[in-house]
Amino acid sequence: MRRRPATRLFDISYSQRQNKDRDCIIRSKVYAGRYGTQGEYSYGRSSIEAVPEASDLDIPGNCRGYSHRAVFIEWRDYNGVYGYEEVYY
Repeated sequence: MRRRPATRLFDISYSQRQNKDRDCIIRSKVYAGRYGTQGEYSYGRSSIEAVPEASDLDIPGNCRGYSHRAVFIEWRDYNGVYGYEEVYY
């Protein structure tokens, strides 16, 4: 029996910087969506921890200036092969 394809989408907006007082200012907003086997779609708020490792999101350990805005889509085809695409904006 073949697996049905699954598709997930992440709308990622993340930035960090130090202010003049050396406080680390982080702004993070992630939405996640899922397409079901019959084309139904659900979408809602998520977290930065939910973003798949395949994404280019690479948050530095220190608070140097960093920004990442992208839509990340991942899927598995009928044979179970994983694929993804990330589009930056």
